[in-house]
Amino acid sequence: MTDTTAVKGKSLCTGMPGDFAVVNTGVADTTDTGYHCYCKMMAPATSYWVNASGSSPYATESECESGCNSACANYMATNTTFRSAVYEAVW
Repeated sequence: MTDTTAVKGKSLCTGMPGDFAVVNTGVADTTDTGYHCYCKMMAPATSYWVNASGSSPYATESECESGCNSACANYMATNTTFRSAVYEAVW
C-alpha cells in the first residue's frame, strides 16, 4: 500500500550533534547556528526534531542552511528508518 499523505515540516541547522534518525528533544525550536541538520514534522502532526545529518554533518553552516531542507524532504520521502523516527517522535 502506498501512503499519499502530504507531510509538512521544517528544518534547522544547529550546533547540537546527534546520530542519524534519532530524536533530540533538546533541540530548541528557534534559529540556531551550526552544521548539524534536524527536521521536524509540522503536519499532519507535530514531532520532535529528528537528526538528518548524523555522523556526517555539513562542512559549514552555510552548506547546512542551503541543503538541510532538501535533505529533510528527501529522507522523509525515501528513507524508511528516518520516516519511522519522525512518526515515532510525535508528541
